Amino acid sequence: MADWWQGEGVFVDDFQAAAEDVDIYNQRYYLEQGPLDPTDLYDQPNLRSRDVWNAHPEAQTIIRYRGTTNVLPFHPAILPFLKRARLDSIRHFNGIKVDRQLITALVERWRRETHCFNFREGEATITLKDVAILTHLPIDGKPVCVSDHPPDDVDGMPGWVHFIYSVLGVKVPVKGCVDATDRMPPMRKHQVSITWLTKYFREHYESHPLTEESSEDEKERYARVYLIGMIGGVFFSKKASNLLSCGWLRIILGSWEEMGAYSWASACLANIYHNLCNASLKAVREVGGAMFIVQFWAWEHRDWPSMVEMGGKVLEIGP
Repeated sequence: MADWWQGEGVFVDDFQAAAEDVDIYNQRYYLEQGPLDPTDLYDQPNLRSRDVWNAHPEAQTIIRYRGTTNVLPFHPAILPFLKRARLDSIRHFNGIKVDRQLITALVERWRRETHCFNFREGEATITLKDVAILTHLPIDGKPVCVSDHPPDDVDGMPGWVHFIYSVLGVKVPVKGCVDATDRMPPMRKHQVSITWLTKYFREHYESHPLTEESSEDEKERYARVYLIGMIGGVFFSKKASNLLSCGWLRIILGSWEEMGAYSWASACLANIYHNLCNASLKAVREVGGAMFIVQFWAWEHRDWPSMVEMGGKVLEIGP
């Protein structure tokens, strides 16, 4: 007969059985602080998730995502040019609000070694198929390769300044003109300010509005400036999202058929991976790239998990 535990009103045998059940539960469900086997997930000490486990104060910081509003308004007259470049679908993605809390929660679960999110239910990641379905960007084509090597100077004009002038008809100041946003010249080494370019042409088109009766050259120029804002400030944005590497100009200001020969979906996916890997480091507080695609992907896969935890709160993944 089981002994009676004085003062508690339970049998000793029952107490021992309950303790054994607790041990089994702990063995099954206890979460270790990081990977049990560091052979593959070796980068844990450098990740933001390490600070989350250790309750570091800075781990509660919400990641900043600047995005951009430096894009000319879409005009139906430029649609034929976008179709020639196979980029007509990007007109739907300007001005999308990104949930920074959701992106922060996903970044905390991102592994640089495997390019996967680690959820309690297992690993998951964004695939090329996901990007193609969500954005309708083309999969087939050449890889997008960008080189910042400048063209030769022409008549004392820096190579990139002359290149922009020959296509868009505007001389981007290298000095003597200050960008109102960053207090820096619009052309800085091998980068150009999207803010300055968009502001310049927005003021131009306010006084000379684009219409269906406008010349083909004017429509084409509007389309190229529009793409500079969408590609440099929305789909392939940096942390300082008002700057565009001049290497992109060789593609955006080139022929439309050549632009349409690229695999834009794979370039976008690679850029998303790159930015998630950088943002997952514990010293980083900003993220660039097309995070709205990551947000769409999370909404589409809300069944696993349907909720994410962050900062002591439970946030539902969904629109």
